[in-house]
Amino acid sequence: MSNNKHRYITLNEIEKIAKVCHEVNRAFCRSLGDTSQPCWDDAPDWQKSSARKGVCFLLDNPHGSPEATREHWLKEKTDNGWKYGPDALFAAVVEAMRD
Repeated sequence: MSNNKHRYITLNEIEKIAKVCHEVNRAFCRSLGDTSQPCWDDAPDWQKSSARKGVCFLLDNPHGSPEATREHWLKEKTDNGWKYGPDALFAAVVEAMRD
Protein backbone atom coordinates (compact mmCIF):
# COMPACT_ATOMS: atom_id res chain seq x y z
CA MET A 1 0.00 0.00 0.00
CA SER A 2 2.13 2.82 -1.26
CA ASN A 3 -0.46 5.56 -1.50
CA ASN A 4 -1.82 6.68 1.86
CA LYS A 5 -4.95 8.79 1.33
CA HIS A 6 -5.54 8.87 5.07
CA ARG A 7 -3.36 11.80 6.05
CA TYR A 8 -4.73 11.73 9.57
CA ILE A 9 -3.56 8.16 10.09
CA THR A 10 -0.19 6.62 9.27
CA LEU A 11 0.47 3.42 7.35
CA ASN A 12 1.87 2.01 10.59
CA GLU A 13 -1.43 2.74 12.33
CA ILE A 14 -3.37 1.13 9.47
CA GLU A 15 -1.16 -1.93 9.88
CA LYS A 16 -1.83 -2.06 13.63
CA ILE A 17 -5.60 -1.73 13.11
CA ALA A 18 -5.56 -4.42 10.40
CA LYS A 19 -3.65 -6.76 12.71
CA VAL A 20 -6.15 -6.27 15.54
CA CYS A 21 -9.08 -6.79 13.15
CA HIS A 22 -7.45 -9.95 11.81
CA GLU A 23 -6.83 -11.33 15.29
CA VAL A 24 -10.39 -10.53 16.43
CA ASN A 25 -11.75 -12.33 13.37
CA ARG A 26 -9.36 -15.24 14.02
CA ALA A 27 -10.60 -15.49 17.63
CA PHE A 28 -14.21 -15.42 16.44
CA CYS A 29 -13.49 -18.22 13.96
CA ARG A 30 -11.79 -20.26 16.69
CA SER A 31 -14.83 -19.80 18.94
CA LEU A 32 -16.83 -21.49 16.19
CA GLY A 33 -14.33 -24.34 15.92
CA ASP A 34 -12.60 -22.99 12.79
CA THR A 35 -8.86 -23.17 13.43
CA SER A 36 -7.88 -22.50 9.80
CA GLN A 37 -6.98 -18.83 10.29
CA PRO A 38 -3.26 -18.26 10.94
CA CYS A 39 -2.06 -15.61 13.37
CA TRP A 40 -1.19 -12.27 11.77
CA ASP A 41 2.55 -12.96 11.74
CA ASP A 42 1.98 -16.22 9.82
CA ALA A 43 -0.79 -14.93 7.53
CA PRO A 44 -0.04 -14.81 3.81
CA ASP A 45 0.52 -11.43 2.19
CA TRP A 46 -2.83 -11.52 0.33
CA GLN A 47 -4.68 -11.94 3.63
CA LYS A 48 -2.83 -9.07 5.29
CA SER A 49 -3.42 -6.89 2.23
CA SER A 50 -7.13 -7.71 2.34
CA ALA A 51 -7.28 -6.68 6.00
CA ARG A 52 -5.47 -3.40 5.28
CA LYS A 53 -7.85 -2.65 2.40
CA GLY A 54 -10.80 -3.34 4.70
CA VAL A 55 -9.43 -0.86 7.22
CA CYS A 56 -8.97 1.78 4.50
CA PHE A 57 -12.48 1.14 3.19
CA LEU A 58 -13.94 1.82 6.62
CA LEU A 59 -11.73 4.88 7.12
CA ASP A 60 -13.08 6.20 3.81
CA ASN A 61 -16.64 5.13 4.69
CA PRO A 62 -16.97 5.54 8.46
CA HIS A 63 -20.74 5.03 8.31
CA GLY A 64 -20.53 2.07 5.95
CA SER A 65 -22.96 -0.70 6.73
CA PRO A 66 -21.88 -4.29 7.36
CA GLU A 67 -23.40 -5.07 3.96
CA ALA A 68 -21.25 -2.44 2.25
CA THR A 69 -18.18 -3.79 4.01
CA ARG A 70 -19.00 -7.32 2.86
CA GLU A 71 -19.62 -6.13 -0.71
CA HIS A 72 -16.23 -4.41 -0.70
CA TRP A 73 -14.57 -7.59 0.62
CA LEU A 74 -16.38 -9.78 -1.92
CA LYS A 75 -15.44 -7.49 -4.83
CA GLU A 76 -11.81 -7.62 -3.75
CA LYS A 77 -11.96 -11.42 -3.64
CA THR A 78 -13.74 -11.89 -6.97
CA ASP A 79 -11.50 -9.34 -8.71
CA ASN A 80 -8.60 -11.58 -7.72
CA GLY A 81 -10.19 -14.76 -9.11
CA TRP A 82 -11.89 -16.11 -6.00
CA LYS A 83 -15.00 -18.20 -6.56
CA TYR A 84 -17.40 -19.40 -3.91
CA GLY A 85 -16.78 -23.11 -3.46
CA PRO A 86 -19.15 -24.72 -0.96
CA ASP A 87 -22.06 -24.87 -3.42
CA ALA A 88 -20.02 -27.00 -5.81
CA LEU A 89 -18.66 -29.09 -2.95
CA PHE A 90 -22.12 -29.54 -1.46
CA ALA A 91 -23.52 -30.56 -4.87
CA ALA A 92 -20.70 -33.08 -5.36
CA VAL A 93 -21.37 -34.67 -1.97
CA VAL A 94 -25.09 -34.90 -2.66
CA GLU A 95 -24.40 -36.39 -6.10
CA ALA A 96 -21.96 -38.94 -4.68
CA MET A 97 -24.33 -40.01 -1.91
CA ARG A 98 -27.60 -39.83 -3.82
CA ASP A 99 -27.90 -43.57 -4.41
